[in-house]
Amino acid sequence: MNSDAILDYKMLFDTVADSTVRGELTTSIHGKAYNEIPLMSSEEPVLSATTYTVNGATTESTTVIVTDATGITAGTTTLVYGALSYLVVTKSTNTLTLDKAGTFPNGATLVKANSVDGMSTLITDPRNLIIAFQTADMELEFERVASVGYTIHFKTRVDVAIENEDMASIVYNMKSK
Repeated sequence: MNSDAILDYKMLFDTVADSTVRGELTTSIHGKAYNEIPLMSSEEPVLSATTYTVNGATTESTTVIVTDATGITAGTTTLVYGALSYLVVTKSTNTLTLDKAGTFPNGATLVKANSVDGMSTLITDPRNLIIAFQTADMELEFERVASVGYTIHFKTRVDVAIENEDMASIVYNMKSK
């Protein structure tokens, strides 16, 4: 899970007086160890029940027309379509200009985000993850830093897959901040 979620989880047990009990509570969830993944996003859109219907298909455009744009504020409203989120840059009646181009079929549903402080957590046994390194692309770079000595940078291509998808779950829309 993301670093923010781990910090929030550990803060739940700040009031536990016994340091041994507190240590056991903060190093596992229901007796299972967790892993920190700092690069997991903690700024995902948290969806609301408010939806907007596209009025006329668009192909790779930053402009989209919706049937009713009530409740949309330029500069602060985030809309989600599929797996992508779009910030509304400008609004003119029912015509919206988005921060990036997208393809929206006629009648498609855009969902308004309440906030962008959500995150996801992957729940699975670590042995269910397959991590592959491409050895042909591995590189080591040495950098001389006067006050430290040498700093070594390791670069490689890595891919991660889940071996048994039925044994993994993703929890969405957890509040992160």
